[in-house]
Order: sequence, then C-alpha cells, then structure tokens
Amino acid sequence: MSKYALMILALLSPTALASYSSSVDSRGCWDGLTNNGSDCLVVQNTSWGGSDGNRFKVTYYNQCNERIYASFCNEKTNGPDDCGASGIRGYSTKSWTTYNASGRYSYEWVGSVKSSADWVCND
Repeated sequence: MSKYALMILALLSPTALASYSSSVDSRGCWDGLTNNGSDCLVVQNTSWGGSDGNRFKVTYYNQCNERIYASFCNEKTNGPDDCGASGIRGYSTKSWTTYNASGRYSYEWVGSVKSSADWVCND
C-alpha cells in the first residue's frame, strides 16, 4: 500500500474524526482532547518570582475552543500541597501561584459543558 493510501486511511479512522460534539456525554462531560487526540490543557509556562524567589507560578492554557474543568496542585517545601480547581474557557489561561514551593506540580482536567456540574465531571 502506498504512503498516500495509508495517510488517507489514517485521516478516515474514527480517532482522527473524533470531535468535541461526539464525546459529550449525557452529563455534559467530554474527553478534554483536541480533534486529533492531543490534550486540550497544556502548561504554557512556569516561573519563579517574589522578593525572596520562593513564589512558583504555573500557567495553564486551554488550547481547545470549548470549556474544560481543571484541578491542579503545586508541591510545597513544607506542609501539604497547594491545590485548586477552575473552569477554563476555550483559548484561555489560568495561573496557579504558590509560596514556599518545591517547583513540582501536577494537574488533570476534563471537559465540562456546564459550570454548575463541574463536580460531576471531576469524578
């Protein structure tokens, strides 16, 4: 099979044709992936700041058109992780800043059509 035929088959596969509307479930949750299957939420930037240099900021970017719901944590050098959650509109950013941070962070997200039901999708 020629490489062109393989490319056409790949473009016609169900995964390649996945879309936001086909992944929304009855609860208003969706997979949080782009049409080509990559992650909607990406880390745009991390930075250190503050007068003593111990303020750590992570900026997240929703590279999809639709809203997502994200939860995120920055690890602290002492004490429990500093965590939060937020809805992020399409093509928008959200930053999370922590003092006395270690520089390690984690995050997860899901698509959520209705902000009033974010908790349902966050399961």
